[in-house]
Amino acid sequence: MRTSSPNGFEDKMMHNSVTPEATEDDFKFDVAAPENWIFAPGDNIIGNLVRGASIITPEATVKIDLVGRMETSIRTGGKAHSNHKKTYAEHILLFESQETLIHNGPLHLPHDSDEKLNFEFSIKIPERPKKHPYHVYTKVTSHLPVDNPDHPDHKKLPPPFASGNLSMFGNVESAQAEVKYFLVATLRYKSAGHVKIHAITWPFKIRYSSTKTIEEYQIRQVQSEAKVQSQRLLPGMKDATLSLHQKTRNLLRSSKVPEFYFNMTVSSPMSIRFSDPEPLRISVQFDPLPEKTSDDIKDIVREIRVDSIKIFLRATTDIRFTSNPEHTRRHCDTHTKTSNLGLDKMLSLLESPLVVSTGKGNKPLNLGDMFQLTMNEFGMLSGNKRLYPTPRLYPDFTTHSIRHTHGLDFKVNVKIDGESVTVETSLPVKLLSVD
Repeated sequence: MRTSSPNGFEDKMMHNSVTPEATEDDFKFDVAAPENWIFAPGDNIIGNLVRGASIITPEATVKIDLVGRMETSIRTGGKAHSNHKKTYAEHILLFESQETLIHNGPLHLPHDSDEKLNFEFSIKIPERPKKHPYHVYTKVTSHLPVDNPDHPDHKKLPPPFASGNLSMFGNVESAQAEVKYFLVATLRYKSAGHVKIHAITWPFKIRYSSTKTIEEYQIRQVQSEAKVQSQRLLPGMKDATLSLHQKTRNLLRSSKVPEFYFNMTVSSPMSIRFSDPEPLRISVQFDPLPEKTSDDIKDIVREIRVDSIKIFLRATTDIRFTSNPEHTRRHCDTHTKTSNLGLDKMLSLLESPLVVSTGKGNKPLNLGDMFQLTMNEFGMLSGNKRLYPTPRLYPDFTTHSIRHTHGLDFKVNVKIDGESVTVETSLPVKLLSVD
């Protein structure tokens, strides 16, 4: 069901004269769950609604409901089109209303009372989102297969999520995507001839269950070719002082300057599960390419000093929805946020630099085992220590309106015979929720 306002519940309450100065004594939630508890689909949320302030009224009602809402919005115009700004939005309710009347009648709590009024409740989280009428989506306006209602992503509740984008360029000025879950309760009563309403909400988190696939146990590799061109590659020249003529040849990349070619192979899991205690299977290997290396140096075994390895996590949010009755016009935005996972910090703390040989027996640098690397929703860890502060991470997921995916970017700086070279590569990765 689509709502006409992003604040549909709040708007409804305002039309009924919500008391704006409500305090915890007026009305509050007391939920039987630890702080920051994460619920699973199908769980019951139990607790009490509590009134601590005095109240004497012949007529009062207490109601409670559970809400799951997915909101997307795009504001067009941008700096170049400031006179033609428009905002498009879609708001989808994930559950059918479970509004329950838990009290209907008089309430009596005098001023001098030390007691509190308690209204018990128990409300069940649905195990899946409600079925949406598929005619409101098309292949153009939905990330999910509209012709296959049995697709697993149709049946899963998306995780709590928030992502936004601001741009000074292009047609899209801003874009927002959010998934949120909360309980909402209202106390409505008569006082001195007026109707008063206290409306309160209690946000909660739902555990998202990533689908288990064979990808979780597979490794993806990507190779990047690089080269060093320098007079220092010649035998006996590693620490030599280059003449002006030699430096000029190096600078101009003269064909008379020897070239050493090598491959950097990065291996990484196709999927990473949050809080998996096993070290991440991330490794880097360097292999010479003698068939491309200059003939006079191709048989020389070299040492490659690894000065820096930076790993960046790339989170991409793809928003897609329609706002016209025919459901044919699509509004879309794709924005990416990149976070440094902090591995370079660990290399800088080593007592001696990492050095690998291009000779026989060359082995990959197993970074996961070397630094005991794992990942959770707050970034990459070495042992129990988070390497670098990152924004909150979310698992990969897909709904009609939102698709959230990830990739890893590697930036590796090495030094060969005194010459530095930086090699960059990228590969996709799927982040999975806690098992």
